[in-house]
Amino acid sequence: ICSTNIYRLGRLSRKMSNARDPNTSLLDWATKAALEHPAPVGTVFRKPEQIDKKWIDALLGEKTDGSRMKQEVAKLKDPNSTHEERIEALSQLEFLCDLTHNANDMTQIGGLELLFEYILSDNEEIRLAAFNILGVCVANNDYFSDAVMQNPDRFSQLLQLFQQPASEVVRSKSLWIISGLLRVSSIAFSNFTSNPDAMSSLIHCLVDFSNLRVTRRAINLMQFIEFKMPHLLGKDFPELLLASLEQIKDTDCREQIVKLLAEFHERGDNLSDETPNVLRKVQDEVERCNNDDSHDPEMLISSITELLKVTEGSKDAT
Repeated sequence: ICSTNIYRLGRLSRKMSNARDPNTSLLDWATKAALEHPAPVGTVFRKPEQIDKKWIDALLGEKTDGSRMKQEVAKLKDPNSTHEERIEALSQLEFLCDLTHNANDMTQIGGLELLFEYILSDNEEIRLAAFNILGVCVANNDYFSDAVMQNPDRFSQLLQLFQQPASEVVRSKSLWIISGLLRVSSIAFSNFTSNPDAMSSLIHCLVDFSNLRVTRRAINLMQFIEFKMPHLLGKDFPELLLASLEQIKDTDCREQIVKLLAEFHERGDNLSDETPNVLRKVQDEVERCNNDDSHDPEMLISSITELLKVTEGSKDAT
């Protein structure tokens, strides 16, 4: 009888009670138990995600994320759900999808198709909530992005929304998701860069400053495209950047452009002879005027100063 587990544990507990330091007695007991009763050699423990979720439900006494997501998706599919119920369901899904495995589960429970329906909703609040979930799911997630790209119509839908000037927020959100897809999906990158209308709309953001949220995201995406495939945006792209730097008044956009020009120079591309003149002009303007935006101009001034040093140095060397 004494060889059974319960008596072994009883014997260990008595030894634990005789420990000299009560603060470490439990640790001493656990250590001794582990040494005397090691797991069999070759034992493979399952990862938490491999454990049937019904057992987690039973242990915690609450629903798993998967169950909650199915419940919220069901609300969105129910034609009798009120506007408030839909908004609450979308809010809950955005929170849950912050975890990558939950985002991936959306592709298995009909959530992906539903989101692409909702970004076309007539209700702006619902549209933006659906965009937010898509943006969270796509970010650095090749599994979800591949699922999006399995249906070419979805990417075409995003391109159309980006190219339509109807809503500034919708254009910005669409470009956010497109940018996320291009960074992890080679199919998305190829589809976008081989689409003349899409590329033209992207480059046009350097001329049209009416939507600064779009312009900032566009510059960031152009930087990614240019350094993934150099010169894809055309040989005149650096000059277009220089012209935009002079015309745009947004500090954040200007800072992104200066950094992009600096990367061109480091790569060995020839910048326009006018580059130092434009840089000094912008620097003087920033130092002299109070900017209307909330961005600190110190970083911009510092970046311009550094670029002036290398461009003027290169000019003197020649």
